[in-house]
Amino acid sequence: MTRKYYKYRSLADDSRKFTKDIFDRNQLYFAAPLEFNDPFESRYRQEWPGSHDDHVRWLTGFIMAEHRLPKTLARTVAEQELLQQSLESRFSDLDDVPVHSFRRKSLVLCLSRTWSSVLMWSHYSDSHRGICLEFEQRHGCPFWGRIRDVVYSDVAPVINMLAFGSRANWSQAKEDDLVRKTLLTKAKCWEYEQESRICLLFDEKRLHVFPKRSLSGVIFGCQTPPEHVELVRKWCGNRQRPVALKRVQLRKGRYQLELVNV
Repeated sequence: MTRKYYKYRSLADDSRKFTKDIFDRNQLYFAAPLEFNDPFESRYRQEWPGSHDDHVRWLTGFIMAEHRLPKTLARTVAEQELLQQSLESRFSDLDDVPVHSFRRKSLVLCLSRTWSSVLMWSHYSDSHRGICLEFEQRHGCPFWGRIRDVVYSDVAPVINMLAFGSRANWSQAKEDDLVRKTLLTKAKCWEYEQESRICLLFDEKRLHVFPKRSLSGVIFGCQTPPEHVELVRKWCGNRQRPVALKRVQLRKGRYQLELVNV
């Protein structure tokens, strides 16, 4: 089954060059979540269940991994620290927690499952003067096989912090759960974006090549200037696969957009 995903892009100023690179180099940009425009991005609620002994064991393992101390000395340090403050207080800032390191060292490609969002055109496509790229996900494609839908919620996800010590001890199931809670959960106010993401963990490479033939269409905004339409048409002329060109227009009598052929 083929699914379609959309990337809203501007053609203004410096953005035009980066948009052209998508056509010329078949590359998409993966951004760091902590750079996004949502202050709640990747935020979660910490939970520190268990007994005092459970907390000593967890902090001992954390100190051993972070400071390379032998277990006996790490346990002594852990016990002393817990006499002064709880784990919740110790890690309230999040900066020292392994889970936070996971958030800081992950990259995300953001796409949408809709081309018809008036707000998305306004926010990400230069107030309807840009374009929206259409990508097809085909079965068996490794690049698109990693894409996951974002879940929207009124409350932040809860993470049992004791389940995540040194990353070397994380199982695949734990890592998947962490991705779901930190990178694939957003506030309900963003639900109109119908977002899907490809998440790369502990990756520093921002540009990644996508399969050439997966770029299937370009949709122009209702206010895209004619000269920009012709410019993008030339970009598409060099593609291996024909790219369908369409334009959105205002639907009569409705606060909606509709597609027409160019």
